[in-house]
Amino acid sequence: VVEEPEFTDVIENVTVPAGRNVKLACSVKNLGSYKVAWMHFEQSAILTVHNHVITRNPRISVTHDKHDKHKTWFLHISNVQEEDKGRYMCQINTVTAKTQFGYLHVVVPPNIDDSLSSSDVIVREGSNVTLKCRATGSPTPTVKWKRDDNSKIAINRSLNGNSIEITKISRLDMGAYLCIASNGVPPTVSKRIKVSVDFPPMLWIPHQLVGVPLYFNVTLECFTEAHPTSLNYWTREDEPSPMSECQSTKRTCVCTFTTYSRRTMERTSVSLRIPAEKQMEQLDFTRPHHRRHLPGHQQPNPTPTFGPTGTSMILPVVCPITTVDSTRIPILGTWLIKTRNTHPI
Repeated sequence: VVEEPEFTDVIENVTVPAGRNVKLACSVKNLGSYKVAWMHFEQSAILTVHNHVITRNPRISVTHDKHDKHKTWFLHISNVQEEDKGRYMCQINTVTAKTQFGYLHVVVPPNIDDSLSSSDVIVREGSNVTLKCRATGSPTPTVKWKRDDNSKIAINRSLNGNSIEITKISRLDMGAYLCIASNGVPPTVSKRIKVSVDFPPMLWIPHQLVGVPLYFNVTLECFTEAHPTSLNYWTREDEPSPMSECQSTKRTCVCTFTTYSRRTMERTSVSLRIPAEKQMEQLDFTRPHHRRHLPGHQQPNPTPTFGPTGTSMILPVVCPITTVDSTRIPILGTWLIKTRNTHPI
């Protein structure tokens, strides 16, 4: 009596990362003149029959162990792709075909699709902004959001998901945001999205009263905050051209002068006027006032004077009694600090 062929082992389920090679085994006994075939069940595709490769997929091959008492037929898949996942069927072509199945799981590390995700963005303060991050992979990745500097993200919802919306954005929300995609398959990936918030310049001054002897240097200093970076310069009210001696950095505008006058005087004062130009929406004078008293001179208690609309601030600078050279242009007069964004917002 000729025994019918039988499977001797089950086909093991296999999990493999994309890009690796994999081998599925189908062991039979009493094969005789029957043949073994491999098929991809979901694709209804015959891959191999006995020693012959039927599919045109160059990544598929077949081998078998001739020396094994129970012959084992190996299906080889090189450079596994996500579309290779699914059920694989080993079949013996008996009158009533005998089959068994094994499952191939293909895991794919997360990948962030830049074409469907946000890039760096510039928004006006007070507006809304939505950041998107689309990730692919198998299993489906989860996406989490965080600030690059670990600051809190000011939204009233979960920081998980493909997008986050920041409403009424403020300058405090400016910075780099990270979307982090993971699915248990290394490596975890992230995308950095820089959010810039444009807002008009804000000014404040550390010294609201400056006293200095004649022929000594005096420094007028203010601090600015703006985005984009503000253009700052000092002018005299009667000389609108910017002072070339002034230095402007990212947040500080400093100008140094030598005090002199054209005549003898008992007391002379100069006012520093800080106007609010078209794009300047607020002034911040919350810092402590620093007052310098000159020897032998009683200083008045200065009161900052605002214009009729509250858009400028005048600060007195007091000099002592002296006679000075009249050959130079005096510092005495009204000084203005002007600031504006480097491009319109």
